[in-house]
Amino acid sequence: MGKEKKSASQRRQAGLAAAASARNLNRHQEQNQGVADRARKQLVEAQKYHTDHVNFFPNTAGPFARESAEFHLHAINFLNTEADTGLQFARFAAESQNPKVVARNRRNARLAYDSVLKYLDRSAPTEEELQAVQQKIAALRELLKSLGEPL
Repeated sequence: MGKEKKSASQRRQAGLAAAASARNLNRHQEQNQGVADRARKQLVEAQKYHTDHVNFFPNTAGPFARESAEFHLHAINFLNTEADTGLQFARFAAESQNPKVVARNRRNARLAYDSVLKYLDRSAPTEEELQAVQQKIAALRELLKSLGEPL
């Protein structure tokens, strides 16, 4: 079997389809480039933020600058991890049908909530860090209320 000749309308349709495909490809490439640009910008901001923190603590903490900076980073990581853990326990409690599992997970979520509140002031978070933790705490508080936990 040989190649059949395409009519003019078939060639035109094929050309239109190829052009549409090329436009879609360009649009996707532009979207992906936009995502990559935003990611690059966020990376630069994160590096600047890290540099600012590293430069801030030596000027304020004196001989214990490195230890102070490490403590701050670990304290913020603890708060975020504890809030995330509490949210996860609350979600598990909300999804479970077993009353014992609900009670256990609600209790664990409440412990995480109380821990974050207890140590939040001691960690001296920046505005951005405080806002991120407060968003998690607010979500956790709402989940706990929906589970019947008195706050």
